[in-house]
Amino acid sequence: MKEIKPEAIHSILVICQNWVGDFVMATQTFLSLRQVLPGSQITLFVKPSLAKLAEGAEWCDRIFLYDRNRLHKGFWGWCRLWNWFRTQKFDLAFVLPNSLRSGLIGKLSGARYRIGYDRTGGVFCLSHRLKRLKEGKKFLPIYMGYYYGKLFEAFFPGTVKQDLDLPLLPDQDRFARGYWDKVQPQGSAFRIAIAPGASYGSSKLWPTAYYATLIHLLGNEYRPKMLLVPGPGEEMIAKDISSLTQYPISILPTKQGKLDVLKSFIAQADLLICNDSGARHIAHA
Repeated sequence: MKEIKPEAIHSILVICQNWVGDFVMATQTFLSLRQVLPGSQITLFVKPSLAKLAEGAEWCDRIFLYDRNRLHKGFWGWCRLWNWFRTQKFDLAFVLPNSLRSGLIGKLSGARYRIGYDRTGGVFCLSHRLKRLKEGKKFLPIYMGYYYGKLFEAFFPGTVKQDLDLPLLPDQDRFARGYWDKVQPQGSAFRIAIAPGASYGSSKLWPTAYYATLIHLLGNEYRPKMLLVPGPGEEMIAKDISSLTQYPISILPTKQGKLDVLKSFIAQADLLICNDSGARHIAHA
């Protein structure tokens, strides 16, 4: 592999993940790219549903919405991508997902340097590859933030940013603060947000009856404001929990709980109760 010359990198394409948690855990790598290559333009290649996580961030300059289900679907979708890439001049493609599709997109970008893990059918599209750590014959389980950080550090040695980072926007902050003020009981200074869903379904879901019991216990002990913040498709889970408890608890409508607003609701809470889901990683950031 040819040595990567940082001085030759002026435009960076970051092909992002498809899940909220994975995206959030990669923000330390976005920060590292900005730190090591401060003069480069950073473009995030991200699906529309995740774009609001990056709005207002200092670690990217542009966001390209990759709509693989509509605009960029099928043969003509690949043609649209190719036409767009022809108008760009990317020097580096940082490929985070381990998929053939992502490898092909990296190749299609025309970037001279294409970095990713040596794991998938798309590996032949990469110019610079890193083997994943193994324990015997099995891949070593690893925290995803560290996983992305190791990939970055392999080709850009030095200090890697360890902090996750999500920007908060003033308008969304004001909306969340006003909404929290209206949640019962009035006058309480203790705020608890509850995110009861998870993308992988029942295998990651704590039973609704357990949530209801916990709400009852916390309510009797602390008299807090409590707000359920379900994701799209999780409305019934929130309603079931609410119906099982006598303590006053509000449900944030999903149309008002988009990711840019959800960041502010979680940031303004004193406690988040959740499953292994994107909300957990947002709270960490």
